[in-house]
This record gives sequence, structure tokens and C-alpha cells, in this order.
Amino acid sequence: MSARRQQIIEEARTWLDTRFQHQGRRKGMAVDCAGLIIGVAHEIGLLSGFDLRDYSMNPDGVTMKATLEAQMMPIKYRDLRPGDVIHLAFEKLPQHVAIITSVKPFYIIHADSQAAGGGRVVENRLDSVWLGRLRGCYRFHGVTD
Repeated sequence: MSARRQQIIEEARTWLDTRFQHQGRRKGMAVDCAGLIIGVAHEIGLLSGFDLRDYSMNPDGVTMKATLEAQMMPIKYRDLRPGDVIHLAFEKLPQHVAIITSVKPFYIIHADSQAAGGGRVVENRLDSVWLGRLRGCYRFHGVTD
């Protein structure tokens, strides 16, 4: 694994147990799934200055995907590596993002609004149910294998 990929995972793990809050951006205080991706990227210099807070808790099916494609490189599922980002749907429309920490087996770090009785940043296995929710795969610019 490249040093850059390892940095992404190590930084993401420093956010574990941060409380979930829609549009939150503060490690150890409150964060949502997008804020986790943005916060990790800022901490290690991958998305300097970028932020987005003009989004609803109700997905529109367009905004998050367009933002991911503008800020990151779309990749194929078979090319997923630790440190990459996935876009997931809970119902019909994609509304959630997570960082891959392992591919065999798949593990993710994400700000889960349902975790630990009120929402937290957690690391958990990506089982077949979660994989069925996958809608896109992305890589930070500047991160190579």
C-alpha cells in the first residue's frame, strides 16, 4: 500500500467515534459522511480549501455524485484500493460516502447516522447488503497504487 493511501486510512481512524451531525466538520465533535471525507482530505492535503455545505439530508440523486466526480477520479469497482471512496444508496438514491480501509475483506470508515445509538464515525465490514448499495467508486487525485 502506498504511503499516501496509508495516510488516508490513518487519518480517517483518528475520526472514529466522532458524533454524527448533518453538515458537521469537526473531528472529535461532530461530522457527517461528506464532512468525514472532506476533513480527512484537508488534514493530509488532498482537497485544500474545498468544502460543500449546500446539501439536504434528503438526497436528490445528482448533487453528491456531481461533487464526487468534480473533486475526485471515478474508478471501476475492480480497481478499489484502501484509501478510495465509495458512494452508497440506502434507499433509491445515493446519499452516503465512505472510505475503504481494506479490500479483502472489504472494510469501510464512515459517519453512520444510525451507529451506537445516535450516530458515530465507525469502521465496519462491507457485507453483501452494503455492497448491493454501491453506486460509485472514486479516488483522490494524486493518490496512486
